[in-house]
Amino acid sequence: MKRLWIFGTICIALLCVIGCGVFQCRGAKTEDGHTAEEFLKAGNDYYHRASGKGLPAEEQTDLYKKSVENYKKALELPGTEEKAKAEAELCIRQIEELLAGYIYKIGAALIPLPQSDEAMRKAKEKAPEAIKYFNTVIAEFPNTDYADLSYVQLGMCYEYLEKWEEAEEAYEGLIQKYTDEKGNPITPFSENARAALRYARERLAQLPTKLLAFKVNRPLPH
Repeated sequence: MKRLWIFGTICIALLCVIGCGVFQCRGAKTEDGHTAEEFLKAGNDYYHRASGKGLPAEEQTDLYKKSVENYKKALELPGTEEKAKAEAELCIRQIEELLAGYIYKIGAALIPLPQSDEAMRKAKEKAPEAIKYFNTVIAEFPNTDYADLSYVQLGMCYEYLEKWEEAEEAYEGLIQKYTDEKGNPITPFSENARAALRYARERLAQLPTKLLAFKVNRPLPH
């Protein structure tokens, strides 16, 4: 799990360095006369404002979200140049990774890898709260590295709570995400995703004994 945390931290650092460039395009207009170029410019402006130092987290998040909204409006207009589209899509991915990272880190901070009985007790206590953060990342930012990492963290939370079926579903969720229609595995492009996928497979392989014991001892429904 420490390795997954390091990958996530590196990812955020790289995104902050890359940033979104200024780009232009020509194309159609909205009904009220706005062009894709105007939306792209607004997206850039919001992005660079959000990247400023010393902003409160809430204000920074709001600016990033406005940036994404404007980039997406530009992409919806027909006639937008392919280069501009590609750059807008890249900026959206970068921003969504940042936003997902904020939520993921809050959840991960609640359940550091237990190194003692006391740490395990605290992990069990905080796991339900952490689960909410990881589910939010998966639901709102499904195409980010942090969503892949969240599947693993979700599985670990359920293991802490000894909810073996839910843990199995969490790990299977990530594995299915990288399985094609014919059942063949898909190799993720990102090292973060590859690491998360390896870990999910390792944990899933260790669950059958616990899951079987749970099913055998589970009370029959009335």
